[in-house]
Amino acid sequence: MDFNELAWALFSVDVALLLVIMILVALADRFWPMWLGSLQILAVANHGVRAYDPAIMSYVYWMFAGKIAYPMLAVLFIGTQRHRQRLTSGCNEFGWTFQRRQSRW
Repeated sequence: MDFNELAWALFSVDVALLLVIMILVALADRFWPMWLGSLQILAVANHGVRAYDPAIMSYVYWMFAGKIAYPMLAVLFIGTQRHRQRLTSGCNEFGWTFQRRQSRW
């Protein structure tokens, strides 16, 4: 992949991942998936900018497309660690919104 034009395969994967993350945001009982979704929106927007203006240097497009995954992994790691800490401390932990709603009844 030379990144001299819009990488359609990468774009389709990023859009599919964004849709999955948005479903996760709607169902999860946590705040960190929103951060993950925000970063994924930036990844999709990077493709949009490239499609709008192909004169953007391919190096910048490549760097942003490849490097946005690192903060996403950091958010995923921190969210997972905090979840594990709450479980080991004995807190009443709900992972999904429907679990919280069912516990009220």
